Amino acid sequence: MVYHDLTQLAAVIEEEIAVGEELNRNLGEQRNAIIAWNVNTFQQRLGEREVWLRSLGELEKQRLQILERIGFADVTASLRQMLDTMPQGSPEVVRLRALQDQARKSFIGLQNGERALCELIKLFLAHIHEALRPLQRPSVTVYGGTGKTAPQRPVSALIRNRV
Repeated sequence: MVYHDLTQLAAVIEEEIAVGEELNRNLGEQRNAIIAWNVNTFQQRLGEREVWLRSLGELEKQRLQILERIGFADVTASLRQMLDTMPQGSPEVVRLRALQDQARKSFIGLQNGERALCELIKLFLAHIHEALRPLQRPSVTVYGGTGKTAPQRPVSALIRNRV
């Protein structure tokens, strides 16, 4: 393995970590926009997210090209597996192991943040559905199968608090 290739690999991983941190920041801004009910800002942040994801995809292609150049036959193998085949204690291996830990923490945090954002969106969607349900009530009295008036649903707490 060539020292230059390992240095390039480390640089690409550092860039991937930086993009991961930007995606985490962007995720927080998406969350804040949802909480503030600011659809325009939320859409802007989604557009920015797409740019960061494309950038991450390009970096991943570069990483795979470097692995092929190094001669690591199985490019789908993890960085840990690759590092296990290299001489331990060398500065390159130490640096790559540190980057590996940093990348793992960054991207696990990103996955958890995305999961939490999805749950927040589901929660808001449930509130919106609850708020709109009274609008779907018929304007005339509806009778059940017994001939008695069907019970009316209570007004949504969300609408009650906003009106």
